[in-house]
Amino acid sequence: MGKKIVVTRANHQAQAFAAAIVNRVSGVNMNDFVFEPMTEIMHFPFDPARFEEYSGIIMTSMNAAVSIGLNAPARDLLAANPFYCVGEHTKQKILSVGAQEVVICEPTAA
Repeated sequence: MGKKIVVTRANHQAQAFAAAIVNRVSGVNMNDFVFEPMTEIMHFPFDPARFEEYSGIIMTSMNAAVSIGLNAPARDLLAANPFYCVGEHTKQKILSVGAQEVVICEPTAA
């Protein structure tokens, strides 16, 4: 058996992550990957009206933006607050669910 690349991302992210690698690295194909998810993302309900209490929101995970997007009433409350986030992917995801003012504070969580 040849060498494999182990992907530990959650199931819903693993295939897209591997495909991105295949598209960027020559000589790598999907057969080079083994998927071993080590996490599962769970989205919990929350009260979107609480956004009105905040003067800004710090977001370090694209998955938090997904949670906001799953809570339809939250979309209407997003425009009033600035979001400070980590990375371009998180910025794009929070913009896609209705935020208007999003600033990238750092390119990575590190």
